[in-house]
Amino acid sequence: MFGIGGFELFIIVVFIFVIFGPKKMPEVTKYAGLAIKKFRKAKAEMDKVVQEEIVDPVMKVANEPDPPKDKPKPKETTNNKTESKATAEKKGDK
Repeated sequence: MFGIGGFELFIIVVFIFVIFGPKKMPEVTKYAGLAIKKFRKAKAEMDKVVQEEIVDPVMKVANEPDPPKDKPKPKETTNNKTESKATAEKKGDK
């Protein structure tokens, strides 16, 4: 909780009790709770805006596939034995 240990929290409560007295303590803690609630709500809204406006568009661009590049046409190779025999015969006829 905000990096505050049990002993530190106890000291803070004692100071609040001494400063405001026992009659005002419930009112002070009520307003402190409301302030924390508003802070958390504002933080959640800010996180949502950052996620929608900054993180999501960046991730969308990062995950898009690269546009296809012009690939050179592969050379025609003949792995078929019949084509290579026919080619050999033509060369032999010349």
